[in-house]
Amino acid sequence: MHRLVTIPSLLSAVFVAVSAISKLWDLSYFDLQLASWRLFSEPAVRSLIVFTVPIVELAITALFLLVPTRRLLAASFLVGILLLFSLAYAIEAYGGPSPNCACFGIWARQFEFRTTVSFVLIRNGILIVPLICYIMLSSLRASWVPLSRGSVQGVALPGGAGSRERGFSLIEVLVVLAVIAVLVALAIPAIGYMRQRGRESVTLSNLRHHSTVFVSYAHDYRDTLPYFTVPLPGESSPIQIPGGNVFYTFYFEAYATWKFALSPGFYSGNPVHPTFRSPLQPAGAAQFFDYTYPCTFLADEHYWRSETRTFPPYQLRPVKLGDVAFPDVKVVISDEAAWNAPVKARSRSGAGGCIDGHAEFVSWGRMTPQYAIGDGVVSPFFDYTRHFGAYNAFLHTVGGASERDFRPPSKP
Repeated sequence: MHRLVTIPSLLSAVFVAVSAISKLWDLSYFDLQLASWRLFSEPAVRSLIVFTVPIVELAITALFLLVPTRRLLAASFLVGILLLFSLAYAIEAYGGPSPNCACFGIWARQFEFRTTVSFVLIRNGILIVPLICYIMLSSLRASWVPLSRGSVQGVALPGGAGSRERGFSLIEVLVVLAVIAVLVALAIPAIGYMRQRGRESVTLSNLRHHSTVFVSYAHDYRDTLPYFTVPLPGESSPIQIPGGNVFYTFYFEAYATWKFALSPGFYSGNPVHPTFRSPLQPAGAAQFFDYTYPCTFLADEHYWRSETRTFPPYQLRPVKLGDVAFPDVKVVISDEAAWNAPVKARSRSGAGGCIDGHAEFVSWGRMTPQYAIGDGVVSPFFDYTRHFGAYNAFLHTVGGASERDFRPPSKP
């Protein structure tokens, strides 16, 4: 029975080892996951956890798998780690009150934790049970062995043959190492694919939440989408941010500075809210431009057609929900990192959250015509813009709010 229990415990240890390797494989993504935890909101604490946790996990599993004489101690440490993580996840999910404000980002984070906490606890329980069984049986085996030479009536004598726990032979250790190597080799590509899919799911979730905020803002302001800069040539508009500081921005720079204007009412006054960071952004990249608000919502639809454009500021105005002709294919918030990903131009895609509340990835071939430079101005550049590059898909769609940003997927 002891040997049969060891196999599940070995599988539990291998699972923890693969989890540690996946964390070390992409520490930036592990740090991004921890950034949404209230328990690890302090950067110094989070940095310490990011580097130490996977190393400790890997060291303990190596001790369990490779050093038979220390296997019981390592199993105890593994149980402790899994119990601590389960407790931390439960505290994160249920340790604080439910938000009663319009801070959709915080509500979404807590909702995500509460919907996944059962799965995490059950998974960790499945991993813990074999290890606890191994600890218990190993402890019993150390105090009682069958009657054999060197023992009297089932009680182990010092120096007796039954007092020494049988470790793995060299062949068994090599077989275990080979199996682990094969599992890791098979798991790393799958982990990379799953991690990328996970990043894409997170950014789509963020885009849906942001689009909900934008539409909620419009309902609070007579169906007018966010509009907070003033169309004054060569001048910037002051935006007060939490803490009493003032941020100055030019008219069309609202495409990137929208977070400062909306954070007091919709993101708990936090202009660096975790949902402002795209998981598709490379590690160490600036956070300022992750999600962008299309400039098409800052001007009349006629401004976005070369044949009907007039000299600013006559067509620079806010856009209302009623001006949007196709809400299911009109992007109100876009992921900058998705468009700037280092891929071939023909396979490029953008990610956007639409007026109707859904979000999706859109391939380059499905996008409708966009202005290739700035806000459609070829020459001269006006002082209203200070924004000359087409930084992302969906920012400068020809036709503005009255046109589609992309075509629906073709039906088979």
